[in-house]
Amino acid sequence: LSQVSEVTSSILDLKHLLTSIAKTLADAFHSQNFGVGLLNSKKKLEILYKDGFKEGVAESLVNYPKVVETLYEEVKRTSGILVIDEMKTKYENGEFEPVNPELLMALYQADVALIIPLYVKEQLIGIVTMGNKKSGDPYNHQDLNILKIIGGQAAIAIENARLYDELKDFNIKLEEEVRPKSEFISIASHQLRTPLTIIKGYISMMREGSFGPVPKVIMDNLEKVYISNERLIALVEDLLNISRIESGRQDFDWKNINLENLAQTVVENLMQSAKVKGLKLFFHKPEKATPKVTADEGKIHEVMMNFVDNAIKYTEKGEINVYVKPEPEKGMVTFCVADTGRGLSKETQAILFKKFSRGKGSFRVHTEGLGLGLYVAKMMLEAHKGKIWVESDGEGKGAKFCFLLSTKLNTKELEKTLPEKKFGAKVAAKKVGK
Repeated sequence: LSQVSEVTSSILDLKHLLTSIAKTLADAFHSQNFGVGLLNSKKKLEILYKDGFKEGVAESLVNYPKVVETLYEEVKRTSGILVIDEMKTKYENGEFEPVNPELLMALYQADVALIIPLYVKEQLIGIVTMGNKKSGDPYNHQDLNILKIIGGQAAIAIENARLYDELKDFNIKLEEEVRPKSEFISIASHQLRTPLTIIKGYISMMREGSFGPVPKVIMDNLEKVYISNERLIALVEDLLNISRIESGRQDFDWKNINLENLAQTVVENLMQSAKVKGLKLFFHKPEKATPKVTADEGKIHEVMMNFVDNAIKYTEKGEINVYVKPEPEKGMVTFCVADTGRGLSKETQAILFKKFSRGKGSFRVHTEGLGLGLYVAKMMLEAHKGKIWVESDGEGKGAKFCFLLSTKLNTKELEKTLPEKKFGAKVAAKKVGK
């Protein structure tokens, strides 16, 4: 784990990075084969690294019909590493029904023992495969725990390396006066992400008792460190989002999604945070059926989380109400979060969605924010051709944050709304799609 941490935090060349990770894991686990496949712009698996596979085997696996969809569904069901031998045994015993039995058997026959999903911001970017151990021993629970943490580190490092390659080509086209700031924000943010992820991994292991019992006083302080680290990760993600959107490099994964289901998940995820502050958090199910909208689920999830999380931060007592209002006759769905918190003056409302803007007195309530969350939310909604706004009767009278999405737009129409790619649009578009 220490060796992989050093590799992922110090290497930006993708080929060198993958070779180093593979060598480290091969030395530690003595697996018969190792491979890395990453999703390209067309959501197809491309082999970036392989070792130990028989000629043509790895290629046949990544070109298997609907392999990405199948693996994605299996990963969603297991919420972790796919242990092929275990899945095969359960299938043969009638205890488990794989999404695609033929693919499962093909993986088993290719001596693939584990498939480790690579996620960045809840988005699957690729997979790592590891073969059976040369000793014949199975991968135990501790092995899987370590590999899960390493998978998280590797995913961030791989994404950093890919983006760094894009940045190197991008810099050629940058305008001279913009280049230093843009380079610094983007590269510095990527460099921060890896150590922050490593810190999160180690703290999680300590909290779970992986290194032995932890006294309560230390556990309480670990919780504070974990929360602070999560805030730093969120800040870095905001900076990266701004950098990508403003330069036209932000990719969107358009799908038909249900805002009601997404909102309910967000409320469930933040329920504990509200309880800790003694607040009541309610989700009001709409009376009408909610039509689906074409949107990037991950990015809309971020906006919803921002709205509800802000309501919790800036509400000292009372309640927070989350609504989804479908209006099929108007071809729209509205999401709103109403709180009984600090409220906003008319002057503050006018600047709230600008970069680095915060409400009056908010630094005394929540010191960590920089006023980027709502700016990012506004840019995300503009990319979705939606509308975002805030309502408040004044300071001390609570606030209501809302956004609206159309149910009539399709992927082709939404692509037209994306920001123009700056600093050499044709070159940038080509590299992103590579």
